[in-house]
Amino acid sequence: MSVKEMQALKKGYFVKETGNVLGTGKIKEIRAGSVVVEFFSSPVSRQDVEIPFESLRPLGRLQPKTRCFVYIEALGRWYAGRVEQFDAASGEYQVKFPEGTLPGNLRMLAVPTEDVYVRWNRPLADAVSMLAETLQETAFLRETRASFVRGLLEQRAMTRGVTGLLSAKVQVVPEQLEAVWELVSGASQRRVLAAPPGWGKTIAAGAVVRQFLLDDPAGKVLLVVPPLLVAFWEEMLRKHFHLQPNDPRLKLIAADRAVTAKDFVLKQRPGLVVFDDAQLVAADVLTKDEAALRRYRFYAAAAQQAERVLLTTPLASQEQEALYWAMFHLVDRDGYPLEQLPEAASLWGKKAEPRLLEVGGSELPLCRQTGKLKVLQVAGEAAEELEETLEQWRLLMKKAMESDADLAQHRQLVEVLYLALAECAGSSYKLLKELVGCRLGRQTPAQLEEELPKTWLHLCRKMPLLEGEEVILQRLDALTPGAAEAEPRLASLAAYIKTLPKARKVVVFTRFAATCQTVTDELSKLLGAKAVAQVHRAQTVREVQAAQVQFRDEASCQVLVLDPRGEEYCDLGHAQVVVHFDLPFDLRRLERRMSRVERRNRTEALQTVAVLGSGGDYSLANVWCEVLEEELSFFRQSLHGVDGWARKVATPLVRKALLEDGYEGLLDAATALEEAFGQWQASRPAAATTAGWGEAALAYDKDSDGQRQAFEPWIAMALGLGRQGPRYTATSETVLMPFDWLSRMQEDLQRPLPYDRSESLQLQEAAAVRSGQSFLDTVSRYLDWDDRGQTFAFWRPEARWSEEKGDEWAGFCYEYTLEADMKLVRGFLKKLGLPERLWKNLRRRADGFLAPLTVRLYLDQQGRRVRHPELLDILEQPFSKARDINLIKGRVKQLHEVIGLEDWKDACGKTYEASLKLLEKDAWYQELVPVACEALEKDTAQRAKAWNEAGRTDLAEQEIALSRALAAGMKKPAVRLLAAGCIIVSGRKP
Repeated sequence: MSVKEMQALKKGYFVKETGNVLGTGKIKEIRAGSVVVEFFSSPVSRQDVEIPFESLRPLGRLQPKTRCFVYIEALGRWYAGRVEQFDAASGEYQVKFPEGTLPGNLRMLAVPTEDVYVRWNRPLADAVSMLAETLQETAFLRETRASFVRGLLEQRAMTRGVTGLLSAKVQVVPEQLEAVWELVSGASQRRVLAAPPGWGKTIAAGAVVRQFLLDDPAGKVLLVVPPLLVAFWEEMLRKHFHLQPNDPRLKLIAADRAVTAKDFVLKQRPGLVVFDDAQLVAADVLTKDEAALRRYRFYAAAAQQAERVLLTTPLASQEQEALYWAMFHLVDRDGYPLEQLPEAASLWGKKAEPRLLEVGGSELPLCRQTGKLKVLQVAGEAAEELEETLEQWRLLMKKAMESDADLAQHRQLVEVLYLALAECAGSSYKLLKELVGCRLGRQTPAQLEEELPKTWLHLCRKMPLLEGEEVILQRLDALTPGAAEAEPRLASLAAYIKTLPKARKVVVFTRFAATCQTVTDELSKLLGAKAVAQVHRAQTVREVQAAQVQFRDEASCQVLVLDPRGEEYCDLGHAQVVVHFDLPFDLRRLERRMSRVERRNRTEALQTVAVLGSGGDYSLANVWCEVLEEELSFFRQSLHGVDGWARKVATPLVRKALLEDGYEGLLDAATALEEAFGQWQASRPAAATTAGWGEAALAYDKDSDGQRQAFEPWIAMALGLGRQGPRYTATSETVLMPFDWLSRMQEDLQRPLPYDRSESLQLQEAAAVRSGQSFLDTVSRYLDWDDRGQTFAFWRPEARWSEEKGDEWAGFCYEYTLEADMKLVRGFLKKLGLPERLWKNLRRRADGFLAPLTVRLYLDQQGRRVRHPELLDILEQPFSKARDINLIKGRVKQLHEVIGLEDWKDACGKTYEASLKLLEKDAWYQELVPVACEALEKDTAQRAKAWNEAGRTDLAEQEIALSRALAAGMKKPAVRLLAAGCIIVSGRKP
């Protein structure tokens, strides 16, 4: 506050403290260097707070529509009205009162500033005192407010408070919701999420980021993602999680650009660090490249200083032990020292790791969302001759190994060489010709050096030619078709694509960059240059991203051709047709291809196409396709988690079978592959299974009508917001909330706000009305300020009751919200040296065992609970304007005709105290709490056991201590009065 503003301060002026935590107050006393501010809770409750000058700011004037309280001395009581406008000349507010409030139906009064009072931000804590002073509101407001609060609590109970995912613009998936809850509901916030491709781990990571920022709006997040996924992440954050990439709280970087994050890490000290596809970062430590090692060490330091860390990976825990060790070093530097990295293979299997959440593996194999495989094949005698010549080379090698012990010892090298020739033959004749030339001693072209693995080329050059091999290779060289002869395959593919609707997007996977270029060039000629885009290894990251955007957004671009680079991190979930221009003899590569296009939210089947060469029915490519389709059902069911099995079992088995018996070996190997896969799966630890509550949460989320019925009455009737289609609207004539609060909703009022999630997914810029979404959260915060609907009194005419005066039944209704008390937990967090803000995580965990709920109690004037079924039936019927009569304003005297004025305040206090005691005898205490505490105890025992087995007794003890605090909070829950009122039942009207 400036000196000039301080000098202008006067007693009775409205002010706010800088953080606006307490809200609006009124200057009561000005002291040297500070001001005593009176905060108004209700006509019966005020609080004085001394605040330094520098922490204050003048309010200026109250916003129109602000609810206020005025004491009218002539009438001897308080009245609630709304500010309409301010007269600067007189310093008076024009206050409008509800019809029938003031004598003579007076609606507008000019009230001096010092006589106008506005509630502070804290929730009303003394509703019973308000009722005792007969300051109750219409019972209709009680119904709408209670409905809104019950709706919030039901949403929280059903989804366990996972608002980061609930409010996202994504399709809710039960197991994904459960996994996110597990990641954000405990004290341990350094986790690794291992999930198969297509499971949705990136969405889960985005939900964790959003949850972190919802819990701590001032928090900072560092996101480290694969270079090719930066654009995908930017779009996902904006489109699905309502987070702009330029949000100062976020730093999104490509994993190979660590230098761009140094200032953010050093100055902002992010509280959450996320590594998407963390195996890429971990791989840096396995190289001898100094720049990569420095990059890894920087990320390890950033993770070490962060309060929370999340790693995602598609690798199963049994697959690449060294990579897992390097990943977990980012999570736990002391538990996974880099000095032990060489021993990772032996040490990893001995470690229990509670921080690893491995999901999606309990239902192997998963069905693919694909139709029947379509095979495109072109006949040709030249290619059949080529296939026969390759077979002659195989037989020559096999025979040589049988007679040459030295060569037999290098069998694996021979297998690799044959595999190289076979894969080139099935993909790129150009590369096959160059590889054969390399074997024959010709100079190796630069492209071949870049294209093929060094192992293949080394074998070609160094392995001595066998007797008779040169003749076979020369024949193979002569038979290898040129580009013109390869065109029939491409013509067949182009002809097929032309049969598809123009809107269907087609991705074409190729084994080599040379194949990718050939396919791109030829399809561009046949389909048109604008119809084809490509992704290949020579492109920059920006060029790859541009190709993906072109394929996704441009209607004229129907085909995207990819080399192996596209198998890794391109987002192709919008494709409808996937074409395998070749079929590598590597299940890992094939599975990675499918993972690029498979998505949980796919609404139509994915058409899979294989383009085969013309080597005849018994060519290697044809037989391998048959094994994949008929024996392994690869094109119908996913083999996710296959990496370790393929690397350690399947690949060696296929190579051996290829060299041993050619296509017949592949057929024979099919059964062995199937058996080996079953054995591998049986040997793996079971992945985390879901608790099952996600299905109920999904059913709740789909009940958009039920959520609308809960929330809309308060939003429409109490706040005065209109509804036009999927949008809320506000006009100065109808709105019933202060303009400063309304301004906080302006962005949301510009976008569609449907209750139906499926509708929100279809409408651009739309957001479903859910907790965690800014609109509903603003209305929820406003509810704490708005005191309406917390007190009521009404007369209920009932035909089943006596009409005689004096036979009326009069009693009270108290409605409470109950949930686990987190005060003790917050104290324990402080005692354990953990950040106090973790209490929100632990509240989500508590919600998983004891969901928050509301309890409504009816009592007679003596404080006894109503048990009579007929009377309960009468009392529990909703308030009806057509039947029930509010006892407010001028009708308060009719209330005191039944409960005398001298008895009224005593009856309010007595029944309120009785209701609190009755709560302890309610079924909520007697039945739900013991069951919840027992379930929590069992869950804690399992978690503590896992920590002990991991050698972290300190974390096991921490888990137990926090669990005891949670249990204590459940046994003595936080109780909040939602509404207090009086009901009179009679056979007559008042």
